[in-house]
Amino acid sequence: SPKRALVCLVFCMAGAVQSLNLGRIFSRRARRATKLQDLILSRRTINDFESKLPSNWETSLQSAIEAATYAPNHKRTEPWRFHLLGTKSIQRVCELNAKLVAQAKGEAAGEKKLKRWLAM
Repeated sequence: SPKRALVCLVFCMAGAVQSLNLGRIFSRRARRATKLQDLILSRRTINDFESKLPSNWETSLQSAIEAATYAPNHKRTEPWRFHLLGTKSIQRVCELNAKLVAQAKGEAAGEKKLKRWLAM
């Protein structure tokens, strides 16, 4: 279950999976936690995006949102909000991000960022 996976993640991130003798009952959870830790530690940003969404993008999005709602939160306040943006809003977010990059790193960097974000 997601709650059990979260518990394993906490153990894993603290290094407890390796240091505690979890016994046979927890051995499967420990292996899953170790695999999850490996995935987290080997994660890399990939900027090579496809120009078109896959046919199952809505299912993938729903799965990602469901997983995100299981994230730990302060005193069960559930502070997350999810918004599916339309074309105009996406354009405005890309332009705002490019403007911020341009202010920090110069116009050329801002233009490059805008081009890359609009291609996503």
